Amino acid sequence: MENNILNFSQYYKPHLKDKKKFNHLKIKIFQHQSKGQFHNADELINIIHSYNSIKGIVYGDDQINKKVIKLLKTKKTKFIIKWGQGLDSIDLKSAKKNQIKVKNFPGIFKTEVAELAVGFILNLLRKINLLDQNTKKISWRRIFSHTLKNKVVGIIGFGNIGKEIAKKLKGFDVKILYNDPKVKIKTYTKTNIKTIFARSDIVILACDLNLSNLGFINKSVLKNSLKKPYLINIARGKLVIEKDIAKYIQNKKISGYATDVFQHEPIVKTNPLLKYKKNTLFTNHSASVTYEAVNKINCEISKNIIKSI
Repeated sequence: MENNILNFSQYYKPHLKDKKKFNHLKIKIFQHQSKGQFHNADELINIIHSYNSIKGIVYGDDQINKKVIKLLKTKKTKFIIKWGQGLDSIDLKSAKKNQIKVKNFPGIFKTEVAELAVGFILNLLRKINLLDQNTKKISWRRIFSHTLKNKVVGIIGFGNIGKEIAKKLKGFDVKILYNDPKVKIKTYTKTNIKTIFARSDIVILACDLNLSNLGFINKSVLKNSLKKPYLINIARGKLVIEKDIAKYIQNKKISGYATDVFQHEPIVKTNPLLKYKKNTLFTNHSASVTYEAVNKINCEISKNIIKSI
């Protein structure tokens, strides 16, 4: 009997050494990459229906709801492996109820995400992208920017990624504030979100997405932005209300917004933030997409598939 594994992740590919072990264990990988960023639940159901048995699946940002889990149970699925860390797109309660193990990799991309966050900070403060554009247009007009040293950086969410950002910022001589109900570290100053927005020059979102913080960065929080901070989001797009951020940029109450994630992904033409190109910096949910990070997690996923058979 073959051990069928459905791969919905865009980036998972077993290495040659793993393929040999897969052949020995009769593990067969079936590729089902989405044309967009992820499969919705209906698309997953249509694909899953075409298999008689499925030992496990590998997924990225695909929407695995209760219906998908129930169908997987009928296919005798034993495990679901997340390509990454975040578990906000899977019904964990349903998976547990149906005795399907869910595996993710907390902190596996902490280096890459923290590097991008620092890159965002330096780019926003020093106007690197704007200076680059001007210079390539043969313009020698200089633009005033800001020094990072002595700035106050507030980090919301102080898990693996938040801590790694603080670690990387240590050499820049900044003061770190953080907010995380589950963490207490004496090295840094713990405070509430209102104080973070009131005292910080830069605010970084590094927290998980859950029902309690959906859209919590909105006008009621942004109104506390006394120092017109730069806002950086390397967590989840649905943590923020983008139209509120756009309004605060327009009114010059926040200095700018850099993000790797959006409320609706892929980004849509009607996104209100697209009007403010000089004050924003966007990447396409690719903080973890480095050769080194992809290689690292793919090795871990293959190990877990072999272990779970």
